Amino acid sequence: MVGVWLISLSCVTFSPDLKELENFLTSLAKAILYAEEKSLGHSFKLFFIDNGPTEHSLEVLERAKEISVGICSGLQIEILSGHGNIGFGAGNNIPLERDIGDYHIVLNSDLILDEKVLERGVRYLELNPGAVMTVPASYDPFSGELQYLCKRYPSILVLLVRFLRINVLKKIFRFQLSHYEYRPEIDRGEPFEPQIASGCFMMMRSCAFKAVRGFDERFFLYFEDFDLSLRISKIGKIVYLPAMKIQHFGGGAGGKGGGHVKMFLASAVKFFCKYKIVFI
Repeated sequence: MVGVWLISLSCVTFSPDLKELENFLTSLAKAILYAEEKSLGHSFKLFFIDNGPTEHSLEVLERAKEISVGICSGLQIEILSGHGNIGFGAGNNIPLERDIGDYHIVLNSDLILDEKVLERGVRYLELNPGAVMTVPASYDPFSGELQYLCKRYPSILVLLVRFLRINVLKKIFRFQLSHYEYRPEIDRGEPFEPQIASGCFMMMRSCAFKAVRGFDERFFLYFEDFDLSLRISKIGKIVYLPAMKIQHFGGGAGGKGGGHVKMFLASAVKFFCKYKIVFI
């Protein structure tokens, strides 16, 4: 075993909402109970990494931890705080210094997990030694429609069209966007191997996550999942597994204000400087 846990999870929060955390933990509890029923194991640990700017953030996490005791006895929660807002990647790297599980999941708190997501992800990795990461099918929690979170290597054109969110441009470049987002592959509902997985939910072999030394902490926010995907895929396969399901409430940087726009652009520059620029 890599650690004392079968599955460990890390979730970075900034200014968490208690109701969101409660919904997330309730769905996680159901997934753990299903995994236990299927004899997957009985050791699960969640690291909440508090990047929040105030004591209120920590108070919310402490309250969520209390609530979790009544929801699921099979989950241990550890809150890591006091380091300040060090970024998404650096926050998720902190558990690497501790005992993480044989399988480690990086995930957001704005998720609702299907009860079978843990069991199906681990079973696939157990049966397919060439795979190092599994990623789920994601659905919009309001419409129920599929979300296209897996990506191909980005071009400047595609990023610009997605970022601007202008409908005319989306129509003109719809084929490029569809190709970038693996829409045909995801719509088929079959497993495939994407180049890039979304950081909202990544189930990994812990040995692979450690081998690449986690996230590149030079990416404060945005593109850290692109970078990790490219590096970890040199060790083994990333597999989109539609039998794993989540609901995701997240949104793109373009709709989150000027601060996120600046972070997105800064990370994009770092990404293309580290790898290569593709214009079209």
